[in-house]
Amino acid sequence: MPTCVSVDNCICHFSPLRSDPPVVLKEGSVVKVDLGAHIDGYVATAAHTVVVGATKDSKVSGKKADVIKAAYEAMEIAIRMLRPETKNMDITAAIDKTAAAYGVKPIENMVSHSLERNHVLYEKEEEIVAQFKSTVMVMPNGLVKITGLPLDVDTLAPTCKLEDEALLKTLNSALKPKKKKAPAGKKEDAAPAAESK
Repeated sequence: MPTCVSVDNCICHFSPLRSDPPVVLKEGSVVKVDLGAHIDGYVATAAHTVVVGATKDSKVSGKKADVIKAAYEAMEIAIRMLRPETKNMDITAAIDKTAAAYGVKPIENMVSHSLERNHVLYEKEEEIVAQFKSTVMVMPNGLVKITGLPLDVDTLAPTCKLEDEALLKTLNSALKPKKKKAPAGKKEDAAPAAESK
């Protein structure tokens, strides 16, 4: 997969040829960077959304902030729901519920895709699109997020927030469950002693 830099209403997969006209980033542009690599023979991908010029003192607000925060929190919730017994429709419902809390909607048919020729996808020109992607390994002792960046929430001033208790609990849960400590002074049971005759 080539590195893709998709701007504003371009949803994903924009990786222009040298012969294509240049795309100029400007203050306030919503930029999605999507890339992949091979790690130990496995494909690992990551995507992150930034806004050109956003800082703690010059925060992104309104619909842009809502879209970005919704997309990031939906991804983090989906990651934390990854378990062999979890149904895809349950994760999709959580993504939809998270987006609704921010007054936005996920892009249709963008949950996952197969590896084939990339199609550059666009939303209507007035729409704002954010993208976050992580590669996560589901391990016996929990989840391991091997790609992806944290969202700099100090650059956002969203007008909405997630209030659903179940989704907030999932969002705030650890990727790996905490190990339970044995009570102080108590050692693990030793192997049974061999019987003597």
